Amino acid sequence: MKFDPVKHWNDRHFELPKNRDTSSYAKDKEKFFPRNSLVCDLGGGVGIDSNYFLDKGHEVYLLDISDYALKAARNTAVSKGLGSHLITKEVDFSVGMFPLEDGLVDIVYSRLALHYFPLDRMKEIFSEIYRILKNGGKAFIAVKSPDDKREMGALRKIAKETSPGIFDENGLIKTRFTKVQYKTVLKKAGVLSFEVRDCVEHFGKGKVYVKSKAEKLLYIEIIINKV
Repeated sequence: MKFDPVKHWNDRHFELPKNRDTSSYAKDKEKFFPRNSLVCDLGGGVGIDSNYFLDKGHEVYLLDISDYALKAARNTAVSKGLGSHLITKEVDFSVGMFPLEDGLVDIVYSRLALHYFPLDRMKEIFSEIYRILKNGGKAFIAVKSPDDKREMGALRKIAKETSPGIFDENGLIKTRFTKVQYKTVLKKAGVLSFEVRDCVEHFGKGKVYVKSKAEKLLYIEIIINKV
């Protein structure tokens, strides 16, 4: 049976508890957002982090492949009286351009949503991120790291490595590229100013939602500056 990404992510979001807390990564990064920013959240699912940004006075474009998740995000925003500050768009990041105009947003944010695509597509995604950022805008992107030994051990139990850094879990592609690979792709994408570094997120009670049940995960963080 052909893998259906919309069904996969609809099912995944349906299974997860709806009362999850805002990620510590979102709380940490929001401190660096200009006040009253226009934010694009790539792959933000049911909008837990997006709604936190709304609470902080920002406006948000939430892009995700799951129509179920986007409806949930909108319902949450509407319930708080913030529906007019959230725009949702159903987007498949594996193909095409983002449905946003050039130089639109102050911030692009993405937490654990972009380690599903091969390097040639990541080049296009980074180009798109750079395109939609305003001059002076920033992107904060977190992806899973091949240097997290526990997480990699859990991944290898459920997915087959089809080529270096690329895994297949029943049709769902997952990638674990190195910092060097990301730096190379960013340069090829025409991104002029960026930083690629290690980043640790601690979960506390939220570890129950992590497949490996880890207390913390090591990420690669990619920060892009539009100059």
